[in-house]
Amino acid sequence: MRISIALATCNGSRYLPEQLESLLLQSHTPCELIVSDDSSTDDTLAILANFSRRAPFPVKFCSNAEPLGFTENSLRAASACSGDAIAFCAQYDLWRQDKLATCAAELAREDVHLVVHQYIATDERLREAGGCIPRTRASLMLERLQPEPELAWLPGCAMVFRRSVLREVLRRWPSPHAEFAQEFGCSILSHDGAVFFVANGMGRISYVAEPLVWHRSSPPPVRAASADCRMIRARSELYELMACQENRAEIARALKELARSLRQERKAPHRAVSTLGAAV
Repeated sequence: MRISIALATCNGSRYLPEQLESLLLQSHTPCELIVSDDSSTDDTLAILANFSRRAPFPVKFCSNAEPLGFTENSLRAASACSGDAIAFCAQYDLWRQDKLATCAAELAREDVHLVVHQYIATDERLREAGGCIPRTRASLMLERLQPEPELAWLPGCAMVFRRSVLREVLRRWPSPHAEFAQEFGCSILSHDGAVFFVANGMGRISYVAEPLVWHRSSPPPVRAASADCRMIRARSELYELMACQENRAEIARALKELARSLRQERKAPHRAVSTLGAAV
C-alpha cells in the first residue's frame, strides 16, 4: 500500500530533524512526504531542503504566503498527497519504526477506512508525561457509525486513513470555517476530528492498542466556562453532520448560525460565571 505522509510545519526547527529521522527508519517506506509550511521564520525550510536531498522517497514542500493556521495548513498538506492512504505527521513527534507497517496491515482489512492507535504523551525531552493514550487496552474494530467517545478525539498524529476519506472531508468541509477561525480566534473543527467522523460514516475504523508515536503534548488553552461548553456542543453537532450529512450547504449553515449566536453572546451584558458554569 502506498502511504503518503502529510506534514504541516511552522517554526519547527527545534524538533523537526528528530522527527524526519524517524521517517527514514520506517520499515514500510512512505511513497512521499508532502509538507505545507505556514510561513516559518526559522530554519524549517532549510532543514526540509537538506532532508529532501537524502531521503529515499520524494519530498515536496511549499510555503504559505500568509499563515493559514494549523487546521487549514494540515488539510493543505493532505490534499496534495497522492498515496492510497495518508498519515498526518506532527513536526515535534517521533514515530516508532513499525508505525506505517502496522497501519498498512490494518487498512488492508475489509472496509477499514481509518486506523487509529495509541501514543505516548511526553514532555519536551520525550520523557513520558501522561502514559499511553487512549487508556483502552485492547485493540478493537468500530463498525460504521458505531460511537466510541474515547477514540473520537485522538490527534492526527495517531491516524492513518484512506485518501477517499480525505476527499469526503474536503467535499463536506464548510467554506466559512477559515473566516470563523479568524473572527473567534479558534478552529471549531479540526482536520483530525473531521477525518474520524467522516471515516466513521463511511466504513470501519480499526483501533490498534499499541503506542506507535511519542507525542510532545502541551496543556490545552484555558477558556471561559460558558463559551467552552457552547463550542463543545456545537463542535459535536457539526462533526455529526459531517459524518451523516452530505449536504455541504447544511453544514455551512450550521456553522454560520453558531457564529451569529456567538456574536450575540459577545454583545450581551456581561454576567459573571461561577466555576460550575452557573450565572451569578
